[in-house]
Amino acid sequence: MRKIYNTKIIGCFEQGTILNGCIAENYYQVPALGIIITPRCDIGNSKVSTIHYLPIVKLEDWIKIDFWVIFSNRTKNEVLGKLYSILEKYNLSRNLVKLFSPGQLLDTLQQKINKPEDLDKFKVYLIDIDQLSKEFHQIDGKEVKRLIQCYHKVSKNIFKELKENKIKEFYLLESWETNFEYYVVSLREIRKLTFSLASKISHGIFFNQISEIELSRNDIYKHLTSDEFICSVATLKSPHIEHLMQQFFWNFGRIGVENHQENLESAFHEKAITLI
Repeated sequence: MRKIYNTKIIGCFEQGTILNGCIAENYYQVPALGIIITPRCDIGNSKVSTIHYLPIVKLEDWIKIDFWVIFSNRTKNEVLGKLYSILEKYNLSRNLVKLFSPGQLLDTLQQKINKPEDLDKFKVYLIDIDQLSKEFHQIDGKEVKRLIQCYHKVSKNIFKELKENKIKEFYLLESWETNFEYYVVSLREIRKLTFSLASKISHGIFFNQISEIELSRNDIYKHLTSDEFICSVATLKSPHIEHLMQQFFWNFGRIGVENHQENLESAFHEKAITLI
């Protein structure tokens, strides 16, 4: 386990501090955590009235929402490619997939795809595409397991990209408590707290101590029990918080400019020769 967190927890209030009781888009059933991204100097000198954080969710929850979206989209494209190959083998148009429902398509093409092994594959691909078009909660758990096992290369590649921070909108963090738990930061979703409430939370506050006005003005999970304790739980140390911020900026700070003219290196090469 990497030593990437400060041991001081309660009372810490700076860039990199992680708070509980936060919210994340599409994770309506569970409270999220939040990592503060407001600069340390602004917090330390009380220069801002609003503190911004990025939502953090457990890996297990991320798998059910965002992983499934990535996995289903990538896998569906792969399966469509295999389905198109069978259609092309029999000189059939790809557009048939868009024109007919899976059941109608199978009924229409059963006589045209005359090799049993191709027809069996075609049936499986149609079923998989139909399942992959659904949201995670709409599919039976056994079917989800089958799809992930069947297309394990896609799944493993997504987790490899997540580990290596190659999925630009997400950032993987290990737990500050155990060796076996992981979290995912959402880098494209910026949430806010008032400075006053964020300061209170960093020192610890019960949910029933937050006023209705404060609840309406802050991105706090609104369905906590009254005795739920909201506080800072850890702080990501330097240079890890800077690395996370670098990944965050990548989502919003990419700038493209026109390239230099073609074969400029050849012109420079010739210039170098003339100067010698």
